Amino acid sequence: MTATKRMPLGGSGVEVTALGFGGATIGGLFRRLPEAQVQETLAAAFEAGIRRFDTAPLYGHGQSELRLGYQLRQRDLGDTVLATKVGRLLQRPRARPRDVDLGGWSGGLPFELRWDLSYDGILRSYEDSLQRFGLNRVDLLTIHDLDYSEHATPETADGYLDQLTREGGLRAAALQFALAHPAVATVIPGAVTPAEVRDNVAMVAWPIAGDLWLELKHEGLLRADAPTPER
Repeated sequence: MTATKRMPLGGSGVEVTALGFGGATIGGLFRRLPEAQVQETLAAAFEAGIRRFDTAPLYGHGQSELRLGYQLRQRDLGDTVLATKVGRLLQRPRARPRDVDLGGWSGGLPFELRWDLSYDGILRSYEDSLQRFGLNRVDLLTIHDLDYSEHATPETADGYLDQLTREGGLRAAALQFALAHPAVATVIPGAVTPAEVRDNVAMVAWPIAGDLWLELKHEGLLRADAPTPER
């Protein structure tokens, strides 16, 4: 498999490259990244043929979306698939603005996060993201870290996403959970340098012996019913 192979994303009708780019790292996850380095890394991903970019308001409290939007606005997006998430809103700190807790986002922006999975909250999150991107649409929208027991019923959440798909120009919408689904169409590792992007591209094409999957299942490290390549 190559990094640029187009894969169908479930039954959405959207095709994505097998290798995507995850935006958590460029939001300053655990360390600050200079703006120039971030833009060089994103440019390397685009030039390597990666056309699936995924981010969220959570990542750097808005910084990841701002940085990714700047890069994408310089490009002919063509078959690029841009994804972000809803569920958390950014707001001005209500007290002691200089002391906002950014958690693990050492390079993040000074805004507080607030859960809001109401109808209005999801629409606001979507439109706030568009403004940070500087674009008027995205392709994929996901409810981030959804836990029905705390936030919403499946019917309510699906209804919000259906409306955004109809009215907001989305190509697909989905729910996201902490545990991954066994059917994987694309992987979206983050990268912090152009060299790391190139390494990720090379690793996707690296041949893997079929016996590896059998051994992983035998040792209980991979579910017995997990889909794996044919031997």
